Amino acid sequence: MATTIITKNGSGAPLAGDLQVGELAIDLTNKKLYSKEGTTVFEVGATGGGAAGTFTDLTATNSFTSVGIDDNATSTAITIDSSENVGIGTTNTSYARATIVSAGVNGADEIALAVDHGDLSLATNQEILMRFGQAGGSGSLAQIGATYTGGTFDGALLFKTNSSGTVAERLRITSSGNVGINRESPNGLLHMQSSSGTDSAFYVQTSAATDDSVIYFGDDSSSTIGHILYEHSSNSMQFKTSTSERMRLDASGNVGIGETVPTTLLHLKGSDPTITLQDTSAGGIGFVQSLNGSIILYSDQDNTVANSIIGFRVDGTERMRIDSSGRVGINTSSPDSNIVSGIDNQSFVVARYDLSGGVPSGGLGGIYSANANAGGFSSGDVVIQARAGVNSRSVLFYTGNTSTERMRIDDSGNVGINVTDSQAKLDISGAFSSQLLLRNTVGDATAKGGTVSSAHYTNAEEPQLLIGGYSDGTNNETYVGGGFSSGNNSTIISFHTSANDTTTGNSERMRIDSSGNLLVGKTNTGHVNDGAHLGTSGCFLTAASTAPLTLRRSAAGVVIQLSRGGVNEGTLTMNTGAAPTLASGSDIRLKENVTEHCPELQNILSIKTRQWDWKDKEKGAGEGVVAQELETIYPDLVFEDNDGMLNVKDFGPMTTRLIKAIQEQQAIIDELKAEVAALKGE
Repeated sequence: MATTIITKNGSGAPLAGDLQVGELAIDLTNKKLYSKEGTTVFEVGATGGGAAGTFTDLTATNSFTSVGIDDNATSTAITIDSSENVGIGTTNTSYARATIVSAGVNGADEIALAVDHGDLSLATNQEILMRFGQAGGSGSLAQIGATYTGGTFDGALLFKTNSSGTVAERLRITSSGNVGINRESPNGLLHMQSSSGTDSAFYVQTSAATDDSVIYFGDDSSSTIGHILYEHSSNSMQFKTSTSERMRLDASGNVGIGETVPTTLLHLKGSDPTITLQDTSAGGIGFVQSLNGSIILYSDQDNTVANSIIGFRVDGTERMRIDSSGRVGINTSSPDSNIVSGIDNQSFVVARYDLSGGVPSGGLGGIYSANANAGGFSSGDVVIQARAGVNSRSVLFYTGNTSTERMRIDDSGNVGINVTDSQAKLDISGAFSSQLLLRNTVGDATAKGGTVSSAHYTNAEEPQLLIGGYSDGTNNETYVGGGFSSGNNSTIISFHTSANDTTTGNSERMRIDSSGNLLVGKTNTGHVNDGAHLGTSGCFLTAASTAPLTLRRSAAGVVIQLSRGGVNEGTLTMNTGAAPTLASGSDIRLKENVTEHCPELQNILSIKTRQWDWKDKEKGAGEGVVAQELETIYPDLVFEDNDGMLNVKDFGPMTTRLIKAIQEQQAIIDELKAEVAALKGE
């Protein structure tokens, strides 16, 4: 029996001569399947056919359930079971929807399934694809296919997936065996490339935190000659070569080379471990080596560069160097002598010392550098000690060829400059002009300044400026309580004196407060307290039993000059043999638009003169006018002070009494005028 399946492009059933018995024909236009039995062509699945249970059992009630189609050979070629599962080369159709079993024997290779393109002349990059998707062809989930890349059937295997409705290539195996993930032209056996805007990541993940993730590197002799291992239980990464661990990066970021438990950021362990530093531009090799418990620094070990040094830099600046002659320079790049220490018993010893128990209890004294945070010291602290175990020993500083003492710190902590018996924490002896000089620069003909400060209540704050000086070539200025941007200003500056030169207690006599008020004999700006107050709001003098202000001059003349905006407004003058006079400027040269004064008698007669008792009992009784009453007659003589109270200009007791007298006199005049008019018969 023939096993050919033919396709028919035309519409309708094939002719009997078109088919052999048992052949299948597919009508692609009408989606129908035909076959031939005997001389009859029939539609598979239509009414009619042969006996039940045979290939020709094609009745509506007995659909096609053939257990196999043979090709006149001894075995079944195609099996379609009642569940519509298909077997090719096998009668067991229970594994999958379609099962293909090759006929290969004796280990020979065989193609079990061929998916070929109908075009006999493939173009470069033309693809042949197998589709995986939804029934009916409405959607493609993924595709596997091949593409022709040129040459003699050079091809690549493609894997595509659907993302948001777009099917795109995700993986490719080229004709040379290279694998590209999101990469059409992989440059090696495995080449991964991320999409634009996303990170490229390679994950090696275990199923349990106790498992390890490993990447092995091998060759023909060993498949595990090297590897990178991540130990999840300790969160450390290990690097091995020649099957031995060489380096480890632990969970805290410490790196160990030859050490599996690194205790610092870089921990080297081995026989005389050495770090090699080679300069490829100027030549020369340097080493840092741990040798027999010691640290050895090598500079230009092969002596290929002249005048090599070992330098030490801090904050970008060289602080110390050892030159090629063995000289040590600290804060100088040109040392001209050696540093010598510990020559004999007369020398100080510069040593790194264990100060956990305090400074040494014996010995001649020395300069020590603490080697640990212990004993009240921090590691690296430098300690200068006079002879230990002996009282009244000081640290002395000498200069000059005559070995003259310039400064000392005694056993009580006092510092003396040109003084051997300090009486204070800082005791300076010298000429008046230069006992203490403060400056912010040493350049000639440049502005200079200096300050003296005290600590602020809050440690984090700038210190409080006490006194400072500034010279800029025009003025020599002294600042008290501030004036510089580098410190906090004083809020109060107070001045104190005592009754005699042996009194330790003292009393405040004057102060300048935070508002700039000058207070003498008082500590606040209240006008009731005795004392003087000079500020932006005016000058206030208060005294209980004496005149608050006394002005004296040796001869007659002006004692107070009153001015406004630079214009003289009046004076208070002391006169010989006469009372002081208060005068105001009245020179015609100061005036314009001079006319006869308007009548004032009715206004004067309208003024109400009053007597009263002040609410402030200390002021007693008063007389004059009430500002609100005068304001209706002479508003220009009434003004409001800073406290919102109304005041009256030029109204003392004498003015009040004169006004009252004028009013009384006017009443008499009016009465006399009335009598005269009566006598005249008017």
